[in-house]
Amino acid sequence: MTVCGLLVLLWLVFAPNRGFLAYHRLKKQAESLARENEALVRHNEELRREIERLQTDDVYLEELARQKYGLLKDNETVYQFK
Repeated sequence: MTVCGLLVLLWLVFAPNRGFLAYHRLKKQAESLARENEALVRHNEELRREIERLQTDDVYLEELARQKYGLLKDNETVYQFK
């Protein structure tokens, strides 16, 4: 009876894709995926705010165009000194 009980216990712990170790591994994987999902949700929200700002804030759009692409206004001259 003790051997049978021990075998059942071992099966519950080490059963492939069904035992406690598999459950523990899946639980850790689910937690990792949940954290990754939260990070992606935050990143999407940041991108959504950036898109909204690009569509509505002309001052921000002008500043971005000047910094990123070096664009100038009409009758504006840039002097570069070394």
